[in-house]
Amino acid sequence: MPLIQITLLEGRTEAQKAALIKAVTKAVVEAIGAPPESVRIALYELPRTHWAVGGVTKAELEARAQAADAVPGGAEGERTDRLRAGAGEALPDADEALPARR
Repeated sequence: MPLIQITLLEGRTEAQKAALIKAVTKAVVEAIGAPPESVRIALYELPRTHWAVGGVTKAELEARAQAADAVPGGAEGERTDRLRAGAGEALPDADEALPARR
């Protein structure tokens, strides 16, 4: 009985989470031949204030990026644009997962 644990930041729709669960189940079935009914998935959602890298929360990183985007030609704004573009290429549905730009 495979048990898959997935941790995500809050903000995905129920439809996105259902699609993720379905896709992961399918991948496990195909990869190891497990019957679909034996695949268990635990999905954990974290607030953006509960995820940090290098001592900085995701909420703070997003706030910094938004502030930099508000400054014309801001270096962080350009970096955020490049990250969004790269995520869009790597993950076609990334725009749905990323917060809307203001």
